[in-house]
Amino acid sequence: MMARVPLGVLLLLLAPPLGAQGKGPSLDFLDERVPIPESALYDSAEYGAGGAAAFAQARNAYDHGHYPQATLSFAQLSNDHPHKSAVWVYLARAFFHGGDFPSARQALQRAGQLMPELEEPLWQPLGRGLEEEVKRLAFQLQAQADYYPKRQGDWLPLLRLYRFLGDSTQALAVVEGAARRRAELLSQAQAAAGAQRQALLGAAAQWEGLLGQLWAEGGGAPADSGQGVNPDSVKEAETLRLLKLRVEYYLAKPKEYQQLFEGYLRLARRAEAGAVVEALEQEVQRLGLLEAVAPTPGAAAKFAEQAAALRTLGQGLRTRLEAVPPP
Repeated sequence: MMARVPLGVLLLLLAPPLGAQGKGPSLDFLDERVPIPESALYDSAEYGAGGAAAFAQARNAYDHGHYPQATLSFAQLSNDHPHKSAVWVYLARAFFHGGDFPSARQALQRAGQLMPELEEPLWQPLGRGLEEEVKRLAFQLQAQADYYPKRQGDWLPLLRLYRFLGDSTQALAVVEGAARRRAELLSQAQAAAGAQRQALLGAAAQWEGLLGQLWAEGGGAPADSGQGVNPDSVKEAETLRLLKLRVEYYLAKPKEYQQLFEGYLRLARRAEAGAVVEALEQEVQRLGLLEAVAPTPGAAAKFAEQAAALRTLGQGLRTRLEAVPPP
């Protein structure tokens, strides 16, 4: 049976990322000129000269780009002086520069729990500023991936950026792009011979390894190697795999459900064709739930229209499936 993303998980994917503070003003996350107010709970006497010296040492590591060292130092300071605002700001920034964006977000969230009076004036705006910085990084990396599509090094970091931002559509597009590149190389290898064929197969194997990493981070499973099959079979397998992925993430259009169903029937994979029908019927139920909680009559009508079209399609596909004898 085709695995589906549970509705609760889907709603989490479509909702703002964990820790996002919704709309509102933001602070430049990396601008050191942004004033950092002290918490009402901050005790300057308790912080004292020792805290100031430890903070200066951590800042020195941060300013010289020694971010792992700075992260450890600021983390220790956050334990020793949990109500010193600047400690948490620079801990989040050190995590960011080290590429650990989820931990940067968590540092701001923890600071908000410890110093709730600064949640709206400081921690929430910094959280929005953090997401703006990550969006800028994603835009830049996407441009690099588009300009140098054969360079593998950008793909996994790009997937992680989109997952951090909760952009499941773009994250899926990264996986689809890598799968297409792998399929192209396999197709070219089947049409080549000798050393050129081996080189293409080697390149395809590298993309297969990358695709396995992308699938693992996205909750899927690596694809089969595909060696020893003809190019048309490789292309069809990749097409079905990508269609299945779109169905599982509730991104498929009606024609894509039908294409996936037709593909499985063509390959005499009746059980998987049946799973497509079941997935389509689940989608009708999901749309019914969305219709029930829609914020406006217009939105409810849109969901009802989509559900009706899919219901009709599902009935037709189930009728066809029942006409196919079991193996």
